[in-house]
Amino acid sequence: LESNLTVYGVPPPASSAITLLILKVMDGYGLTPQSFDTVEKQVQFYHILNEVFKFAY
Repeated sequence: LESNLTVYGVPPPASSAITLLILKVMDGYGLTPQSFDTVEKQVQFYHILNEVFKFAY
């Protein structure tokens, strides 16, 4: 991940690979604390998150 995080997960058949995919895609959006300043920005975040979940699953 761009933020130099280390993520640990259990091996397959668990969903660690899906979780890592979701984190990697969300990392590409470059979210910051200012990304949640307004209700509109919060709604946009949850919309993006839902679309990423649909993509990953």
